Amino acid sequence: MIATRFSLKSERLIFEALNEPAGSGTQATADAYNAYVQFLNIVRNSGGYNKNRITSLEPLNGNSDYGNSWRGHFLLVEIRFHLYSPYDFVWNVWGKALWGTDADKAAIWQEISNVAGNFTGIPTSIGEFGLADSGKTNESASVWLWFDYVIRTARHFGFVTFMWDTGAFVNRATGTWVDPTLGQVIKFSGNALAGVYNGAGPALTSGTQYTASSTGLTLKASYLSNLLSGKPLGSVGTIVIKSNRGADLKIEIRYYKTPTVTTSSYTSPSTSSALSIPVTLNGAKLATAKAIKADDSLLKDDWIIWLGDLQAGRLAWGDFDYNESNTLMLSSSLLGLIQSAEQAVTVTFEFWPRYDPLNTVPITISYV
Repeated sequence: MIATRFSLKSERLIFEALNEPAGSGTQATADAYNAYVQFLNIVRNSGGYNKNRITSLEPLNGNSDYGNSWRGHFLLVEIRFHLYSPYDFVWNVWGKALWGTDADKAAIWQEISNVAGNFTGIPTSIGEFGLADSGKTNESASVWLWFDYVIRTARHFGFVTFMWDTGAFVNRATGTWVDPTLGQVIKFSGNALAGVYNGAGPALTSGTQYTASSTGLTLKASYLSNLLSGKPLGSVGTIVIKSNRGADLKIEIRYYKTPTVTTSSYTSPSTSSALSIPVTLNGAKLATAKAIKADDSLLKDDWIIWLGDLQAGRLAWGDFDYNESNTLMLSSSLLGLIQSAEQAVTVTFEFWPRYDPLNTVPITISYV
């Protein structure tokens, strides 16, 4: 038996009964509770140090809300839950590529503080948290801020955090961070500004080339004008914000014009193949895409019309993609939805910065 085999291991070993037990509702919660009672009886009676070993119990689906009725029922346990909120930002869907408003932060704070209130005095950890992407589809600064805020909030309530990663953030072969800045953000917090630099060049002059305050940093228009002068379209440099310790924050400066296509109208293919669309990107970087039918309704996930102007009608990465040389792409499954709609659909590719309404490429897919 597993518990017996490891019964003489030190207190550094924690047994976890189940990972994200499936189910919902009162009966499923009761079933999980009963399973945990049996699990604890087995562990506690397996000899060695297991009588006093900390064990980890996880609510249904890793969702902390399902564990609220357990408090006070178990001894020598750790409550572990998972945090993947908000769903649309974590999983890169519906155009939620930015995170960090007061409302965004309040939602994370509420989710974590609810657990702290329900399990006061009980060891608690966030057994999994993370994002599906390291900054390709979500804005990098939003990724850094999300990780920083989750970790800071968890520490405030005394929770341990375990980051979940399948290779998007840490290169398993080399043991290095895909985004070194994120690695430093996770390690440090509470820094003070030490200087602003253009790459490895000399420090920028405060007041002349930039201004800084407790709420942000602003690059002067005159500095940006000189920086872009004579440069080709695309990435023209990286502004590095150095702090007294930890992460150097890197801001890519991109010189762009609205992307162009030679053909903006296509007929939905009857085959299952994807659609590749030649494009001249003109230095722009793709942010998201939305799909609207000829009758002005959304092509898919019609309920997201209530998510606001920056998310309504947006697709998930995978429905669309691009390479940074010359091609926009629509998946075969999305083209299947267009065929099923039995009307023309306009897919609008939206590029950074998203506050520029002209920085888009609309493509009309006709139904035959």
